[in-house]
Parts: sequence; structure tokens; C-alpha cells
Amino acid sequence: MAMKRSKASACVVLSLSCLLVSSSWHAVSTVIFSSSQTNTSVVHHVAIPTFKASTNAVNFSATIAIAHPYEEHWPSYTLPEWATKVESSIEYTSSISKEKQVCLVAIGGTSDSISCKLGFRCNDNDLEASILPGFLPKYTTHMFKNNVYDCEDDSAYFLFVVIHPLVRIKRAIQNDKPIDWDAFKLREGEKNYKRRKNFYLDCPFDTLESLVSQGLSQDDSAEKCKQRAESALMGTEHFGNDVYFGYQYHAEGMPGIGRVMTIRAEHFEEDLRSVELELAGKRQGTQLSVRIQNNAHKVNADVFSLSEELQSLICNMLCNEIQSYKQILNKSINLSGDQVAQSVEELIASCPTEATSTKCNKPRPDITNKLKKGRGYGKRTSTDSRRGWQVLDFMKKDPTKYLQKAPKESEICLVHIGKSGGTSLACSLGFNSPGYTDPCPDEVTPGLLPQYTTRRFHLSQYDCFDDSAFYLFLIRNPYDRLISAFNYDNVSRSPKNFERVLSSQEFAKRKKLFLDCPFTTIEKMAQLGLSKAATATDVCKQRAHEAIYGTENYSAQLFCNLQFYLESIPKDAKILALRTEHLSNDWHSAEVTIGGDLNQTTNIAQKNVNDYSEKKEKLISDNSRNIICEKLCNEILVYRTILQHAANLNHEQVQASIDELKESCPVEAVTTSCSEPLPDISDKLKVYRGYYKNEVLDSATGEISIGRSVHVKTP
Repeated sequence: MAMKRSKASACVVLSLSCLLVSSSWHAVSTVIFSSSQTNTSVVHHVAIPTFKASTNAVNFSATIAIAHPYEEHWPSYTLPEWATKVESSIEYTSSISKEKQVCLVAIGGTSDSISCKLGFRCNDNDLEASILPGFLPKYTTHMFKNNVYDCEDDSAYFLFVVIHPLVRIKRAIQNDKPIDWDAFKLREGEKNYKRRKNFYLDCPFDTLESLVSQGLSQDDSAEKCKQRAESALMGTEHFGNDVYFGYQYHAEGMPGIGRVMTIRAEHFEEDLRSVELELAGKRQGTQLSVRIQNNAHKVNADVFSLSEELQSLICNMLCNEIQSYKQILNKSINLSGDQVAQSVEELIASCPTEATSTKCNKPRPDITNKLKKGRGYGKRTSTDSRRGWQVLDFMKKDPTKYLQKAPKESEICLVHIGKSGGTSLACSLGFNSPGYTDPCPDEVTPGLLPQYTTRRFHLSQYDCFDDSAFYLFLIRNPYDRLISAFNYDNVSRSPKNFERVLSSQEFAKRKKLFLDCPFTTIEKMAQLGLSKAATATDVCKQRAHEAIYGTENYSAQLFCNLQFYLESIPKDAKILALRTEHLSNDWHSAEVTIGGDLNQTTNIAQKNVNDYSEKKEKLISDNSRNIICEKLCNEILVYRTILQHAANLNHEQVQASIDELKESCPVEAVTTSCSEPLPDISDKLKVYRGYYKNEVLDSATGEISIGRSVHVKTP
């Protein structure tokens, strides 16, 4: 989202990571789990590391100044007490390093007492008094539950507490039903009262069993009640918090690059140990006793009294929720493959089809609006995002090394075009690593570019000021970039692996092009989808053209093409260009253009750029190359426009890149017109780049230009 300049409010927060404390370990030779059960509790002996504070330790006897992202995002709301930690749990005798901080993802109906055991407030004073020993209560500083997201997006871990999906929904239905309706209405207000009334009083849904038998089966129940039963289980209509905010919501609500740990309620002891060992760096500590209430993790009490037919109905309706549950398990770094398989086997006993399948009869709900309204994104005090999206960590810079705000007349926005070597360049400019690659080097790159380039634009993350002095484009030969982008997003290379690591929406998007159509290679897409003699279905031929034109999103790297980036920047903005093929030379010329040292030479490392200059003839036939170049004609004209308008490139440098392009696309490298018109991407810009509500994007002219103009809508 384009940002308007405003005076930012400042908040001083005491950082736990600034407390310098040493710790020591009391180790034992073995890690033991043993239990003796009674009617009320279970005693578990868990190997827990303990701290021995140095004389420099800082103790907090009352409260500590913990920043709450929830209150920063929703300034008019106060964080609920149940999402805050009790004073007695904040007796830190050691600093909490950033790489250890944990966000508790507390999903309703899983294990209500776990938050109390980790030091959060609860109604049971006995539970608050028996906080678990070990690292977990100390490191778990914030919580995400239902519509309260009070976690830092760069938390080291997101700790999910899960349980069998059928058990969770059964408990959630019970939890959401008010015991005293009058008291509930008085406490929660008319709006929440009507939500519950529509479900529990206007429809006969006292329990999960009654919901299934009277809401899902083909009987004489009112049509509106059947619809409410389905929408409640799908999480698409809000009747009660625990039912509505389920596994899909919490899984999609955490940052995409967050690390997941999971405690399965059915295997609490085993998983607690694996989490503690993960936090402890796989080392052992002092053997301590941990008392856990039986109802916090025991599932045997949840016996279903459903017929086989009715149980099949509820499993089918919960299919997408079950897939989210399995996704959480698979992403958990503390669970082994055998442990995940164990939980799937337990799921097979009640929902065999859904436990083993990855597809459901009903499409996965699109919960974008639900996430925006419930979870919320970004901080409203600093970002006015067009869709409330968060600014991901890799879009930011280390404030201890680089300027966070450059002089207005010098400020630069990095236009990071995918598959052009942007990740390593961004490291050189001081931005964070995205997490799935090696960390950025600690060394600070000399020069003005790293200091003045304070903002970044990548894919749908437009985090730049519209009055930036320059827009720094990282560009690459369009033909080479296309091949690299195609191969990068090609899920046919390893479908199972991609399905495991990608979100379901992202995988479904790519699947349409790479799996549902016969386009496993760029050669096949050219011959079967783009050529005049193409033999693919009409649908697949259309997808091939949409993908290469960037008019439909089957692949983020193909969709966000040069035209998208060029039209996204402000009208007639000033451009700097770094050509992937001449990176160090262009860095130097850009430095000089913004007033840097003429005699300073900087060598910029290049990584993660697939070099097709020698291999491309082996990957694609001459005929297919000609087909692709013809379809890329408008994209090539955009590329040449960027080169010609770059303030740091002279005529010889521009001509050198055009000559290099001639080796792949000799006709398109010199032509001034294309057989196909320039696509109108107005809707694409509105959705993916975004504009303020009072801004209207001017109509496309059909001509290539630097940026698109907007005008302010008259009230």
C-alpha cells in the first residue's frame, strides 16, 4: 500500500532481549516421563532446564512492560485479561532472546487450561497458582486466540495446541452455549446474544449430536437451520467464537514464514517434552514434577453417540478443517513423522476418508474477510494498508545498521522483481532474509544505496512512499526471467512436497497451470498451449496465454511481471536500474547518480539466479523460443522502456542489454510494436498493488508509460 507521510507516534518499550543475564544448567543423565493417575490429576516427571541467575540478573516482582500488538493495531480496544500474563509468571531471571520467543495459538475446544499453565490469566485460581516449570511459560509471552491476535509476527515459534477435530468441534459447541442467557446478554451485548440465539434457541442445536442429526441429515428440519449448521461447521458464519475460529482460521492467521510447534492434547506429556527440548537446544535439564489436570488433555471422555451414517456426515462437513489440522501437524518442527502418522491413525478411526484424502467434496472456504476483521494485520498507527495486510519481516531493515528514514529528497524504494536475483541484492541493501534462504551477512555494505533504500516493493507488498526520490528496479532479460519464474513455481516438479509446504490456496492456483494442464516444462507449454498447432484443451491454451501475459494468477512470479511493477509506481517517477547481468557496474553508476563516491567500487554477490545463458538452448527448441518471444513482446517493450528511462544508465549500457536480448529474441528486441495489444491491468493493480479509498486509478491508455496516474475522488 502506498503510504502517505505522517508524524508517527513513538512508544518506548522495555525489551526483554536487552537484559544481560547468564544462565547455567543442572543436567541429568536421562529424560524420564512417568505417570500415576488419580481421579483429579496426573503427575508427570519432565526433564526441564532451570536457570541460575548471575548477580546481574534483573527480577520483576510485579509487572513488566510487554508491548501488545493487539492494542497497537486496534487502538480503541483493550486486550482481554485472559490474554495477559499473571504477575507471578513474569519473574524473568534471564533475558529472552528473540530466537526463543513463543506465541501461543490457543484454539477453542482443544485444551482450555494450557494457557493458564503457561502463565496467562484464567478463572481458576488454583490453575494460575500451578504454572508449569521450564522454559515454555517463560518464553510464551503472547497469545493468539479467536479474534485476539496479540503476537509479534517475527516470533520465533507459534505453539499450536490441537486435538482430534471432532472432539474440538464437540467441545466448542458446548463452550459457546450460554449457561445463563440473561447474564450472557447483559455481559456480551445484543449482537452476540442474537448470534448465539440464532444457533442454540432458534435451531435445535444443543449438542454436536443434535446438530448432526437435525441439521445435516435429510429430515424435516427447517432449511435455515440446516444452512446454519453447515455454515457453522465450515466456519463461514459467526454464531459462537470457539466454533467459528477453528484450525483453518488460526493456521492461516499466523505469518507464512513462522515456525510451528504443536502440543497434541492426546499426547500432552510426549509433546511437552519435545517442545521443551526444542527450546532448550536439545539439551537436558533438571528433573521436575509437572501436574496436569486430567481434563486438560484426556480425550476418552468425548465418546460419540452417533451412528455410522451420522458420523460420516460430520466428517464430510469437517473435511477442510481436518486438512488444516493435518497441515498443522505436518509443519510442526517438534513432531516426528511417526508422531504425525500416529495422530492420523487416530483420526482414521472416526473419519477414515477425510484422514487419508487431501481433497474434499466442498471447496475450502475463502476466509480473507474473516482474517481481516478478526485477526487484523499491520499497525494502524504506521501503515494504512489497503487490505490490512501485514508488512512481512523480510521487507524490513535492521535499524541498528541502516537508516529507517532517509531524507525525503534522497529516499529510494527497491522494486524487487522476482527471479532477478533480488534476494541477495536485498541483503546487500540491508533488508532481512525471507527465512527460506541463508541469513543475510552481518557486514554492512558501504555506500549511499543501502542507507537511502528504506522501502521495498515485492509481489503484492507495496511498502513505498509515493513521493520517493527514486524507484530502484532490479531487472533481468525478460526471456531468461520467464524461464526461471516458470521453473520456480512449477509444482509438477514435486507435487507432494509443494502441497505440503504451500498454502492450500497457493497450491490450487499453481495446480491449474502445472498439473491440470500438460505444462510440466516450458517447452511443453510453448508447443501444447501457445503455438498455433497447440493440442491442449481450450481451457489450458487460455491459461498458457494468461500466464505469459500476466493477466491471471497461476504463478506469483509470472503474474507479477515487469508491466505490473512499472505501472504500480507513481506517474513519471524517477527510475534507477540494476541489471542482473551487470549488477556491480550498475550499482556503481546508481551510487554516483545519487551523490556517492565516484572512486568507490563495490562487488555485489549474486545468488539464487538460475543461469540459463548457457543451458537455455538445451531446455527449449528454437521453434518454442520464437513462440515465447512473440508472446513476450509487450513485456520486452516494457523492459526496454525501463532501461531507457533509468537515470544511471547511459546509451551504451542500454544498447548492450538490447544486444544481449537479441540472442534470444532478435525480432522483439528491436521492434516498436506487437501483434497483441498491451494488457489492461487496472483491476490487477487495484487488487494487488492497492490504493487508498479516496483514490481512483485513471483508465489505461494502451501505451507503455512510467507509472499510472490516480486522482482523488470528490466526496
